[in-house]
Amino acid sequence: MHTNPDQEANAMSPDPPESSEFETLRREHKEIDREVQAFEELRLRDWQTRPNAVEVLQARLESFRDRLQVHFAHEELGGFFEQLIEVSPQRVREVTRLEEQHGEFRARLAVVAEALFADVDGSSLPEVIFRLHRFAESFRKHEDAENRLLAESLNDDMGSPD
Repeated sequence: MHTNPDQEANAMSPDPPESSEFETLRREHKEIDREVQAFEELRLRDWQTRPNAVEVLQARLESFRDRLQVHFAHEELGGFFEQLIEVSPQRVREVTRLEEQHGEFRARLAVVAEALFADVDGSSLPEVIFRLHRFAESFRKHEDAENRLLAESLNDDMGSPD
C-alpha cells in the first residue's frame, strides 16, 4: 500500500493544544451532565427512607462541587473563555455573563451544602432536593448557552478570512 508522506506526518503529529483542551472540557461536560442528571432524578420518597441519606447526599454534593470548581477554572481566567474571546471578541459580554453565572452556581451550591451539612435528622431533605432540582434546571440552561456560544464562535472564526 502506498501512502502519502504528508498524510503519514499528519497522522503521527500530536493534537494541537486547543484540541486537547477542548477534549478535556468535553469530557468534563459529559461527567458533569451525568451528575446533574442524577440530581434531576432525585426523588424525596426514595431518600426519606434510605439509611444514611444525608451522608450519601453530602458526599455526592461535595464531589460535584469539587468537580465543578475544576471545570469552572478550566473555562475562566486564562482558560477556554479567554480563547473564545480571542476568536470572537464581540462576544465578551456573553462570556462575562457566563462567568458571572459560575459565581452564582457556586453560591447556590454553598447554600444547599450548608443546609445539608447542618442536617442531623434528614429534615432538610425536601428543601435540599427541591434546590438541587432547581439548580439542575438552571445549570442545564447555562450549559446550553455555553454550547451555543461555542458553536456560534466557531462559525464566526470559519466565516472570517485568515
